[in-house]
Amino acid sequence: KIVEAAANVGFLPCALETCIKTGWQVQEGDDQLHPPRMPLHVVYEIKQLSLRDFVEMPEAAILVVDVFRGSHHNNDNNTLSLLDSQGLALTLHNRDFHSILRQ
Repeated sequence: KIVEAAANVGFLPCALETCIKTGWQVQEGDDQLHPPRMPLHVVYEIKQLSLRDFVEMPEAAILVVDVFRGSHHNNDNNTLSLLDSQGLALTLHNRDFHSILRQ
């Protein structure tokens, strides 16, 4: 998804060109296979609905999957907070991910 977005805004071609010009290469080593991921906290503001109404919508499920799942892995260090128009908040952590999907 990130690569697609970078291409859509015109960033990717310039970045690849820079890599080619500088002779950049992937470095060998086990630590390159699974680099540690920095924590990411996504805050989503629900402007027109209550939190109760939003969590019943398919868009809420899509948001949860997008935040906590990668192409072939879980995003372990991610957190999602939903803020509604009435001042209520719900924060979800990756450790909650599997039980959330079952619900």
